[in-house]
Amino acid sequence: GDGVVIEARSRQYRGVIEARSDAGRFRLVNEVDVEQYLRGMGEVRNPSWPAAGLEAQAIAARTYALRASGGGRRPGGFHLYDDQRSQVYLGRQAEYAAMDAAVSRTRGRVVTYAGSLAATVYSSSAGGFTATATEGFGPGASNRPYLKAVPYPTADPRSWKVEIALRDVAARLGYRGTISAVRVAAKGPSGRALTVVVEGSAGPLEVSGVSFDAKLGLKSTLFTLRGDTAAS
Repeated sequence: GDGVVIEARSRQYRGVIEARSDAGRFRLVNEVDVEQYLRGMGEVRNPSWPAAGLEAQAIAARTYALRASGGGRRPGGFHLYDDQRSQVYLGRQAEYAAMDAAVSRTRGRVVTYAGSLAATVYSSSAGGFTATATEGFGPGASNRPYLKAVPYPTADPRSWKVEIALRDVAARLGYRGTISAVRVAAKGPSGRALTVVVEGSAGPLEVSGVSFDAKLGLKSTLFTLRGDTAAS
């Protein structure tokens, strides 16, 4: 049929909706065929994309979803979040003809490496240079040689700038002294920060680029650091 309407979210979903109790919370889980799931994704909602681009997105998203589904259910009885923790999934109202066609033309196609589903991670922008697994996920990342640092042309690398007082950097990183300098000690092949060193009265503190990014709420690890002085 046309699926299920969830009025509280103003959304419609294909398949069935299962209601579950999860640690005292109410959770709704949409059980849907992967091909229908791909039609309802919200990662690319732009019919002006070239057909080949939409097809590549469909293949990457299908691989990601099937790989996640094969790894066992999460606590609460589901495989995928419907937001950026997994892939953005909006349901039936997100469907449009160009993406429907891309899903149909690529039906069943996935990306594999060494006989297994590949980790087809992606983002809305990589700043003009894709990242290696270590750059993207930190020093403990699994070796995935197909995730390479490759430059690509873009008219908008989505540059950004953040100004943070050193005392706030100390608080975010749990540094117990007064910071005098922060520097990128090591960079990866794409130029992303692998290691950041904090220097100050409590001695040096080394953190991974991924941890520095997360704790300071930055947009990526593709950054340069510059120190300025000001009244506050």
